[in-house]
Amino acid sequence: MNLIIRPVCSMEEQLGLTSWIERVPSQPNPADELSRERPVRFRGLMPMVVNMEAMWRKCLDERMRSASSLWE
Repeated sequence: MNLIIRPVCSMEEQLGLTSWIERVPSQPNPADELSRERPVRFRGLMPMVVNMEAMWRKCLDERMRSASSLWE
């Protein structure tokens, strides 16, 4: 979690933003249905398999490219 939280907090500081994170009870939270079941469709959308490790690497690569372009 530290790998996620630190960059988010750093970006908040750089951009002068404040995030709000709050727990949403199960009943009004539509994402809970997705975490409990494996639906074929949800609100007209089809599920998609996502390789989280590959996405995380892509995000890190983009962040590194963005940071290095600031020094050019």
